[in-house]
Amino acid sequence: MSLARSIASLLSGGGGALLPSNNLSDISNAATALSNLGGVSNTSQIAGNRNKIINGGMQVSQRGTSIAAVSTDFTYTADRWAITRGGTINYTQGTSSPPTGFQCYAQYINQSAGNPFLSAIQVIESVNTYDLIGQTVTLSAWIKAAANTSGSTAASLSCGYATTADARLTAFVGAGQSLTLSSSSWARYTYTFTVPSNALTLSPTISLGTMAVGDGLLITGVQLEKGATATPFENRLYGAELALCQRYYASIYIGFDAVGNIYAAQGVTYPVPMRASPTYSAITYTLVSGNVSSVGFDIGSFPAGRPLTGTTVQWGLSSILRAYAFGDFSVTAEL
Repeated sequence: MSLARSIASLLSGGGGALLPSNNLSDISNAATALSNLGGVSNTSQIAGNRNKIINGGMQVSQRGTSIAAVSTDFTYTADRWAITRGGTINYTQGTSSPPTGFQCYAQYINQSAGNPFLSAIQVIESVNTYDLIGQTVTLSAWIKAAANTSGSTAASLSCGYATTADARLTAFVGAGQSLTLSSSSWARYTYTFTVPSNALTLSPTISLGTMAVGDGLLITGVQLEKGATATPFENRLYGAELALCQRYYASIYIGFDAVGNIYAAQGVTYPVPMRASPTYSAITYTLVSGNVSSVGFDIGSFPAGRPLTGTTVQWGLSSILRAYAFGDFSVTAEL
């Protein structure tokens, strides 16, 4: 039985008459309205969890709010956002005058003469896009040219894809959407396309063409959703957005206090399980007292591979005196 009929039956007598029978027409109309409302809130484009992009509002930037002189392709900046470039780029998480309704944006400024291009890319994990295969989808973003842009304002909104799961793009879906950016005001741009039937990994991409020194992009509010219409940007709670990002990258704080002259082992649990067995950075630490001869990861304890939920840090001690230190490291399982 439909929701509308169930409500009408309940109100008119099926579950004990709550309203007089001469109001059945009104009851039916109300039930139909409720049924339609349920469809909007649970199954239409206005439903939650419709945005396949993580950190589209650029609020999470665990690697730092500024990264200077990026000169290597697929360097990650704001969480989940990598860049490819033809020269050197400075990244900043901006907070001054974002579009209405947003707190942050990613700012990318060219530092090299004759830089042929700049692209900001998010490679979306395949498990999150299987439902988009063969479907019409819409990519949208709020974009602005850097204030002192003197060269190109010709940009594009496009989507790369790969036919292998969790792989970086090898081709683009169509020609993308050409844009002419303004350096004085933000604008929301959209690109609607059909996902190829063999596209197992999608990589939404925002690019700027040949640039002079000081040219660049400001980006926020990026959304990829099912359907031919760009709906309002889906704002998630900051804690939820951070947790989504930490599946791919997390900065871990550690500290220990021990007495001995051999070693101290410390178990570390990641904030959330990682996407895959992670790569560890070097441990940076500050020694408060005592002596530490070494610090590293007890990789040998995990013969089947590094676990997704945590690791063990092993501190080498060189004194029987009490040793106290604190520090941090990062883990990454980016695509």
